[in-house]
Amino acid sequence: MKVTVWNTTLHLDQQWQLDVVPDNCPICHHGVEPVLKAAFGVSDFPDQVFAQLAYQCPKHKCRKLFIATYEPKSIVHAAMQLGSTEFVLTALAPRRFQKEEFADEVTDVSAAFVDIYNQAKAAEEFGLVDIAGPGYGKALEFLIKDFLIRERPTEAAAIKRDLLGSVIKNRVDDANIRATAERAAWLRNDETHYERKWQDKDLADLKRLVTLTANWIHSTLLTRKITSDMSTGKR
Repeated sequence: MKVTVWNTTLHLDQQWQLDVVPDNCPICHHGVEPVLKAAFGVSDFPDQVFAQLAYQCPKHKCRKLFIATYEPKSIVHAAMQLGSTEFVLTALAPRRFQKEEFADEVTDVSAAFVDIYNQAKAAEEFGLVDIAGPGYGKALEFLIKDFLIRERPTEAAAIKRDLLGSVIKNRVDDANIRATAERAAWLRNDETHYERKWQDKDLADLKRLVTLTANWIHSTLLTRKITSDMSTGKR
């Protein structure tokens, strides 16, 4: 996609090759085709080469302006034509955090889990990925321990004291919860240690496993409730 950019360094309009147009508003988080309002470029070789485009969200309930920043895909030299250089989208600003919602049953089990998970998500959305990983891991620990304390109130002191891996292995009875929580705990350790054991897994895998664990807890509680409400067949 070529866009006419007012180059503030050269004081003229140029056609710059940009890779994509943002298709989600960073403020209202709806899928959109944003309206381009202005485009400016800087080409102070070799120090700074970038373009910033001002877009407006077309949604009537939003209509906010946001800025997309594009930087060259590869090193740009003064002799190169900017119009033939591909620029890639690197940032959108401002961003408004979108809270992750969990089922009421999960929130009832551990409101702290939901709060910590969303703190980690906020860190991730603002690019603090090294902070987000340990945050998701802490959310997992609160979810599992709060769930088990609810299930086994007489063992609360031991559950609070024990390491997360030991608690999952020795106290979680449901096979599905145990399987996802155990693997989430493995990746949680990678997020807090110097060397990673699971080189082919990343933050997205940790989040997926934490969410799966929450979903299995939700399913377990719902199943228990419905079987209790309908303990015998109609006669």
